[in-house]
Amino acid sequence: MSLATVVALRDNLSPVASVAVQSFTTQLNVGRGSDAATARSVFVDGSYFRTLGVRPALGRLLSDDDARLPDGQLAAVIGFGFWQRQFGGDSTVIGREVSVASERVRVVGVAPEGFNGPGTRPLDLWLPLTLGGRLTFLGPRWATTAARWLFAIDAAASVSSSRAPLVAGATRATAAAS
Repeated sequence: MSLATVVALRDNLSPVASVAVQSFTTQLNVGRGSDAATARSVFVDGSYFRTLGVRPALGRLLSDDDARLPDGQLAAVIGFGFWQRQFGGDSTVIGREVSVASERVRVVGVAPEGFNGPGTRPLDLWLPLTLGGRLTFLGPRWATTAARWLFAIDAAASVSSSRAPLVAGATRATAAAS
């Protein structure tokens, strides 16, 4: 399923539900040389954290402006554990530029301790979905047919913000499927 199709699906559902879009996990290098670390990373849309009811441990979370098509912002939210391991829990990490897969990305926030998105394995890095083609080995194909997506839908978002969203489904689209 292409990025454009995913965004259209999300936008068509938005009048009746809050929808979060997340790519499946990819490994990205953060830092350079001997300071580099491998980060379990996902690409998300601007409503991701809001739909999942997440508040930052520090700074802010990704927003619609960060993930606005076509280019978005060079912004990142780092995981709490990654913040502790790589940055020693230093609060001045907010606003710092770090190298992510050879791109300079600004850290805008730290996810709360224990937050892993809809999954159970710890995540280190959340990036706007608009950066996927720039930061992954798939390049432009990332946004066309080679991406995998996970959707979280909270149909009761307007009724109760404390209700946990439903992970609605996952899809993998390949070049052969298009």
